[in-house]
Amino acid sequence: MPERPQRGARARAADRWFSLILRVYPESFRRAYGRDARELFSDQWDEASRRGVVASARLLLAATVSTLTHGVFERLNRARSREVVSETAALIRLATRRIVRTPLLSGTIVVTLGLGIGADTALYSLLRSVLVRPLPYPEADRLVQLWELGGTGREERTGPSPWNFIDWSESLRGFASTAAWYLTSATFRMDGWAEEVRAAQVTPDFFRTLGVEPILGRAFRPGEVDRYGPVVLSHALWSRRFGADPGVLGRTVVASGRTYTVVGVMPPAFAFPDRSVEAWIAWDLRSVYSDRPEYRGARFLQAVGRLAPGSTLADANAELGGLAAELERAFPAFNRGWGAQLTPLHEEVVREARGTLWVAFGAVSFILLIACANVANLLLARVPARSGEVALRAALGASRRRIAFEVGLEHAALGLAAGVLGFALATGLVHALVAIDAGRIPRLAEVSVDGAVLAFTVAVAFVTTLLFGAAPLSQLMRASGDTARSGRSVGTRGQGALRTVFVGAQLAIALVLLVGAALFTVSLQRIGRVDPGLDPTGVATFRVSLDPVDGTPSEIVRYYRQLEDELRAVPGVLAVGASQALPLSSVTNDFQRPYRPSGSSLQPADAPAVNIRVVTAGYMEAMGMRLLDGQGIPSSLAPQEPLVAVLNRTLAERLFPDGGAVGSVFEIDFREGWQPYRVAGVVANVRHYGPRRLPVPEVFLAHDQVPYLAMTVAVRTSRDPQEMFEALEATVRAHRPLQPPHHFATMEALLADATAEERFLSLLLAVFGAVGLLLAGTGVYAVIAYSVGRRRREIGVRIALGAAAGDVLRSVLSDVARAALAGVSIGVLTVLVVGRAVDRLLFEVSTTDPVMLAAATALLLVSAGAAAFVPARRATRVEPGEALRTE
Repeated sequence: MPERPQRGARARAADRWFSLILRVYPESFRRAYGRDARELFSDQWDEASRRGVVASARLLLAATVSTLTHGVFERLNRARSREVVSETAALIRLATRRIVRTPLLSGTIVVTLGLGIGADTALYSLLRSVLVRPLPYPEADRLVQLWELGGTGREERTGPSPWNFIDWSESLRGFASTAAWYLTSATFRMDGWAEEVRAAQVTPDFFRTLGVEPILGRAFRPGEVDRYGPVVLSHALWSRRFGADPGVLGRTVVASGRTYTVVGVMPPAFAFPDRSVEAWIAWDLRSVYSDRPEYRGARFLQAVGRLAPGSTLADANAELGGLAAELERAFPAFNRGWGAQLTPLHEEVVREARGTLWVAFGAVSFILLIACANVANLLLARVPARSGEVALRAALGASRRRIAFEVGLEHAALGLAAGVLGFALATGLVHALVAIDAGRIPRLAEVSVDGAVLAFTVAVAFVTTLLFGAAPLSQLMRASGDTARSGRSVGTRGQGALRTVFVGAQLAIALVLLVGAALFTVSLQRIGRVDPGLDPTGVATFRVSLDPVDGTPSEIVRYYRQLEDELRAVPGVLAVGASQALPLSSVTNDFQRPYRPSGSSLQPADAPAVNIRVVTAGYMEAMGMRLLDGQGIPSSLAPQEPLVAVLNRTLAERLFPDGGAVGSVFEIDFREGWQPYRVAGVVANVRHYGPRRLPVPEVFLAHDQVPYLAMTVAVRTSRDPQEMFEALEATVRAHRPLQPPHHFATMEALLADATAEERFLSLLLAVFGAVGLLLAGTGVYAVIAYSVGRRRREIGVRIALGAAAGDVLRSVLSDVARAALAGVSIGVLTVLVVGRAVDRLLFEVSTTDPVMLAAATALLLVSAGAAAFVPARRATRVEPGEALRTE
């Protein structure tokens, strides 16, 4: 057999661990099969290591559980198996009776650990399903997302433009197929019903690239276009609107004024790009943009690709980068400074949730560790009481091994009960999370409690049992020996030291949680202080989407003017306006165009870009935007009048750094090439993309002059805006019955949604920090109370000899004080080490902030001091005579 090549440190450590746990098998079994088992494990480890850290960890856990389980059964299957099983059953019954005799203690342990195990298991199931498990597509690891990279340092990442994607799809050889999509909304009409549907316009290879097929009908074919072309429905839309009728195939549906033929229905679980999409419309980019070459610079698509067999991510990235360089040289007016990049699709799907889930899992795991330390302290407190019983049994002939096995069975039974409770709680938590899915966590519908989650629960229960049971068992066996020699129940010096160590560990973990809670709370407060640039109070919003066949530009302008007039007549309405791009909304038509000062010769490829906002005259008043100079968008502008614009502060300062923006002229490359715009006014910056993003240059153009079909209407009301939704919808439907409004929301809700992650983490860590502080304080109290009880005679003697109360207090508190200082030091170091992983989730505050560290440390020490003072104070009131008589 050829020699195995030199193995790394991690592989050697894994081999040593496997050799160690292999000893659970009988010696004869190890002689016969041990070498083969070790070699097989080494091969499996090498293969898992190539797949990554997660695969290695899963192999190590599976090998450990399997080896220990089968090793025990192998030993039980020996000649004395019947006697061993009978004896073990008797010991289990004895352990169960002992647990039942102390219901309060046992119940406390099981509930405390069960809650921790349940929360930890629920978070593990989320992590596994969302972050670890492959996407639900064939060979999902070969799916990648395609991006264009721009900016001075190529730090700006965006989807490709239509023409660049066309060239990619026709030229790239490292891909089996590629597809692009664009999210939109369309009013579906059929047989008298009309409904606004979230749809995705997709290129014909969309489903083939993902490797999925409809459960009914077929997917798209090459060459099919969106004009009178096919549409595939989601299972939800098919069930809701067509009663799950298989006869839907071949029927036509009108969407946004165009007629489509239903050719397929997707499976219930299919949710790409996300669960909000209920229809996929075939879209042939070449035919749609054949006469629009300027769309090579319009980067608004999203694109996915499937790597060809034998092609790696690095190879495909290099090929795409080379092609992007060629397109940059071929079309400098649109592609100068733009490159391209691939990223695994799975990474993009879970990107936003990754940090939040890991922080939550870490916080829950810390709480479980504190719970283990508390339970260990509870069991250590029983050592003096049980040492006499153990010593008596030893004197009557019971072996120390048998006694240790019995006590270990008690701990195992408690751990098993906690594991069962935890698994039940985890199952309920997961089902509740899936049921209330608000779309915040990607892939949440795929989360389930399966065999892997059960195995994790068993593993956590096993490790938990070791953590809380090992030290009390060791101390009990030592104390029983001391009891046998002294003739009375005693504790051990090591027992007190261990309890102090556990307290230090609890304080360290509690400090980490407190610092996290403080950081995320301050982060949330600072986000809340960011000026959004508008007043969200009392503003209701909804989307209206006209069909392309609904009229000429003048008719579109007339429709929105009439609609706004009718909405103003609704009781409680103060102001009405509309925009094609609403701040913080996921349903928007957001795009950029090049701009330049008047008289400049900059070409589109060299000019900076500005975000275009097309608004009606009443929009700024309805949104509560602050006018800094000049006026807002004038009302009733004629198309032939000079084009007007309102700038945000950022754009005004860039175009006119010396001031004087109002009345000045600049140019935008929009619709018909470079056109001059006269500045009517300047408004305060609006945080269009949320409080974390810095303001970007924005220009507000008049809808009268640049009409848009799909607009988001903003209505400022004097009442609760949610109470106005019904009246607003009725007004819109009365104006045009088959043009239903959709995506109703309040601006306050949209603003709150922009900080949902921060609020969740702040609340989560605040709760866990409080729980950690409470548990740590309980641990401190218990240790001091135990120390006072154990040293009662010593304290009485010292008081009798004239010791001052302060000396007694210092003596009692010294051990805990040292533990607290050690715990704080370890906690601070832990924060500094792991803090980098959460820094990106914070806003204008860092994990190294000395004020936050000092505040959390002070709170922890004050709480620990308060918890320690009560039992320590009791020590100064010990009556010497009573203490000596008691002893």
